[in-house]
Amino acid sequence: MGAYPGPFGRNCLSSIKGDTMKKYALLTFSTIILLLAWQEDVHAQWAPTIGPGGGVAQSIAAIGATLFSAIGGQVYLSTNNGTSWTAAGSGLSGWVNSLAVNGTTLAASTNTDGIFLSTDNGTNWMTIDNGLPNLHIRYLVGIGSHLFAGTIVNGVYRSSDNGASWDTVLTDTVTCLGVSGTYLFAGTANGIARSTDNGSSWTSVISGLRNLGVRCIIGSGNTVFAGTDNGLVYSSSDSGTNWSSANSGLSPTPVYSLALSGANLFAGTYGGGIYLSSNDGVSWKAVNSGLTDTYVMSLFANGQDIYAGTWGGLFLSTDSGASWTEINGGTAKSEVWALLSKGSNLFAGTRYNGVWLSTDDGTSWSAVNSGLTDMFIRSFAVSGNTLFAGTYSSGVFSSTNNGTTWTQSDTSLPRIDVPALAVNEGNIFAGTEGWWYSGPPGQGVFRSTNNGVSWTSVDSGLPYQPSIQALVASGSNLFAESMYATTIYRSTNNGERWTEADSGIPGYALYSLAMKDTILLAGASGNGGVFFSSNNGRSWTESNAGLPPLQISALAVSGSKIFAGVYGGGIYGSANNGGNWTAQNDGLTPTLIQSLAANGTYLFAGTIGDGVWRRPLSEMAGVKSANFEIPKKFLLSQNYPNPFNPTTTISFELPSQSFVTLKIFDVLGNQVSTIISEELRAGTYTRKWNAANLTSGVYFYRLQAGTYHETKKLLLLK
Repeated sequence: MGAYPGPFGRNCLSSIKGDTMKKYALLTFSTIILLLAWQEDVHAQWAPTIGPGGGVAQSIAAIGATLFSAIGGQVYLSTNNGTSWTAAGSGLSGWVNSLAVNGTTLAASTNTDGIFLSTDNGTNWMTIDNGLPNLHIRYLVGIGSHLFAGTIVNGVYRSSDNGASWDTVLTDTVTCLGVSGTYLFAGTANGIARSTDNGSSWTSVISGLRNLGVRCIIGSGNTVFAGTDNGLVYSSSDSGTNWSSANSGLSPTPVYSLALSGANLFAGTYGGGIYLSSNDGVSWKAVNSGLTDTYVMSLFANGQDIYAGTWGGLFLSTDSGASWTEINGGTAKSEVWALLSKGSNLFAGTRYNGVWLSTDDGTSWSAVNSGLTDMFIRSFAVSGNTLFAGTYSSGVFSSTNNGTTWTQSDTSLPRIDVPALAVNEGNIFAGTEGWWYSGPPGQGVFRSTNNGVSWTSVDSGLPYQPSIQALVASGSNLFAESMYATTIYRSTNNGERWTEADSGIPGYALYSLAMKDTILLAGASGNGGVFFSSNNGRSWTESNAGLPPLQISALAVSGSKIFAGVYGGGIYGSANNGGNWTAQNDGLTPTLIQSLAANGTYLFAGTIGDGVWRRPLSEMAGVKSANFEIPKKFLLSQNYPNPFNPTTTISFELPSQSFVTLKIFDVLGNQVSTIISEELRAGTYTRKWNAANLTSGVYFYRLQAGTYHETKKLLLLK
């Protein structure tokens, strides 16, 4: 930007002499600084902190020395073997789930927006879906000048002109695509289909294949390998005509990915980590040292380097799998379930990547996981110099050095999900929960009087096997929120005895608790909004003016301001104790808010799939007027929870009145449920789906509103 000429033109200062000129220059300089400061404050908005690193890594590819990965639905690239990553360039939309390389061309498939091509290493992208009858593309491979796109319900499409046109070459349910030399393979509902003429014709090749649930195929020359959903790897030495399996030592978990590096074959399993075979799959050994996430979605061999994409992000092995190193710097697509501000330290608890620490308000992050055996962090609390972390399945860990090392509590606290921690009068309290689809039931509240060394159950007055979602302390009062019982409980004697404290709260599911001075706040689901009590829960006032009818997943207080994290709706604020709420979403692109924290300078938001975001608290001082907004575009959000058992919530937005259908399909495309089929006004909606009568597996939900339609995947695990 050029020099600022002043209000009277560039030559004005030259006619002002001596002290007058100095005073004018000083005044002008000061005015400019004030204007710049004012401008920064006016236009400041939410911004990502570029961390914590991680996110589901579904696909990995390379062009020369440039590495690409689809992480959290976005394409990232690295030019230093994964040491650091940057987001790919413009023109790419939708959730990216597969990458393919043909020469110097990179192709990316998406769940909703078809296929994109980049010819400049991901700097720019163009759509190539002309003639594609289905824009939900799950798999991509290339052979010579041909690009093949696989869909879950509509078969395989082929393009021979870089996507300018497409034709259907296989009509079947497709579970994967693979290439070996000039042979093209497709995993289907009936096993494996093979084409030797670039997809023009296909032959079923299932001789010796006892399991037809094929999830991945890879080959070299005439040798081909196929991984299946029952944990077996099949091999063929005649290009798939005949198959056999040995699999000694391989985990009985689904094999989602395979990679070849010289004589080494690697298998990535869903829950069992990575296995190595040096004899064409006859025998296997686990190679998981340093691999903190065993849910492996993708594998890629680049010379001697082996890359693994997991639910939590990327790992690299340079020694044939003997050891793995996390390489997620710059990706920032993690799920952040807990946030805690402690002095100059900001801690983020993630779903798959453990605990991350920032000492500069989120500008940079580092993983602090030494001693942690459970990387799913659900809650934080601090007592003096001790930091506590509640985990998904391993109870509570503590650290006295800001997370540098962690120690697990003894077995007096069950190895169970701990979504809530609180400190009161020197006591540490842990709220336990029975989880969505597995594990033991909730066991109420536990108390430690010796800084987490040992624990005692304190659940007198609580219901049988209660699931505690949130805890908060104020003076001699301790409050516990039971989500499934839709009840708040109060104890005045450090948990020795509990009584109900929710008179006036309807039967909404409850998700969050916070204290503002002596006012107790409770976040609810749907139209419940936020409830306030000024008398320790004896009576409550409902406050949802300006709030969308969605789950209040997090609450935070900073001075006179209250902030609500809305799952699917972003962040709202109130400066009059909830009298009304105002959207605070300028610049905030992710809307799935799971956690909030304030440190006096910034409000931090932990998201599902987009890391931590921040915004200066000073610019939100005007939070006071209600402003419920009609959505600007159609939007179908990811269901929550996911995976689930047996109920989950689906949210969507309508910018105009439409006839809406919301339907559920299985992997074969069969409709299994209709949730909505009616005319709806513009607005934000949420619906629950109960899959109690269905078996575990992958399902799809499809929203149709006028000409708009979108499909997303959900996972039922029983």
